[in-house]
Amino acid sequence: MTPKRKWLVIILVSVVAIGATVGVGVSAWAQYQQRQNAPSAAETTAPAGAAHGDRIVFRNTASGQGYGHVASVPLAQPDASRAVLDIACDRVAASRDAISCLRTERGIAPSYDARIYDASGVDQQLEWSLPGVPSRTRFSPDGSLIATTSFVTGHAYASIGFSTETVIHRTATERASAASKTGH
Repeated sequence: MTPKRKWLVIILVSVVAIGATVGVGVSAWAQYQQRQNAPSAAETTAPAGAAHGDRIVFRNTASGQGYGHVASVPLAQPDASRAVLDIACDRVAASRDAISCLRTERGIAPSYDARIYDASGVDQQLEWSLPGVPSRTRFSPDGSLIATTSFVTGHAYASIGFSTETVIHRTATERASAASKTGH
């Protein structure tokens, strides 16, 4: 085989391989978009707010619309339709009066924040930055304290590894402070 022919074969094989790769990528992206825009795999109720009274609040992981959003069901009827809110969270916890949502804002440099909503999930009451990737959030039994835990780096001399940082906020004090700063 002549050198010219070898180069033609290499170019032809490369074009076919790149074309196949692009085709598979476009097909995978279309399937992903179709799954994201499909109705939820779980039965859901209209997003008019969280289930009222005693409820189980969780992050919806059913495929389709509402994936990653806060959802709830009545405690007495855990197999009931999910009330899916318009709040997307990485981690979620709830008390009788509030919902805590830890989120990742994706971008070139991702940022992380904590948001506190009223029990219905409609009104945002507080927001603050987190020092790293959200790990967990919890309310105290009486709902007066909220703990947020994040994965952080740089807390040790080791060059590899991570640790966690937990911050505890007083919800009533923080709400009063936030309201006075905004003039409410």
